[in-house]
Amino acid sequence: MNEFEFSFDNKRYHTLNFYNKTNFSARVEKAVINAGFTCPNRDGKVSVGGCTFCDNGSNYFCGDGELSQQLDCEIKRIHAKRPNSKIVAYFQSGSNTYADISKLREIYQPFLDDERLFGLSIATRADCIDENIINLLKEFNKKIYVCVELGLQTSNDKIGKLLNKGYTKEQFTK
Repeated sequence: MNEFEFSFDNKRYHTLNFYNKTNFSARVEKAVINAGFTCPNRDGKVSVGGCTFCDNGSNYFCGDGELSQQLDCEIKRIHAKRPNSKIVAYFQSGSNTYADISKLREIYQPFLDDERLFGLSIATRADCIDENIINLLKEFNKKIYVCVELGLQTSNDKIGKLLNKGYTKEQFTK
């Protein structure tokens, strides 16, 4: 067996955990932060009610308080379990690029400056990202590691319609 057949976590594909350990020499944990973003699939721009799989994010660990309080709580939670982990602030709830540039900068700036963080992980939709936002994220990435989770869920547009996804495979590809 060669190094390309299996990763060290014994899978035929490279997991994010494998990528992180290989590239950053450490386990990387996500501190789940809810910055209060909505989504065009919830607020009526595209649809209402959200996708059928959406539960408004996984902010069940530390609630919806002030962002700095959420981060403090998450860091304590993570370090209690894995004290040597690198930490990324994980913005999952809603579409975390669904705001104007000044609002995005206001929300993310404190996290860029927090020395306890290794990076940011920002979940969003294909229809909530454009060239201006990409340039902003590139700017952030000069200061801190940035990972963008661009949700697809399915490439089958018929299933996407059943899921009330609100955008097509073509929009995602673009």
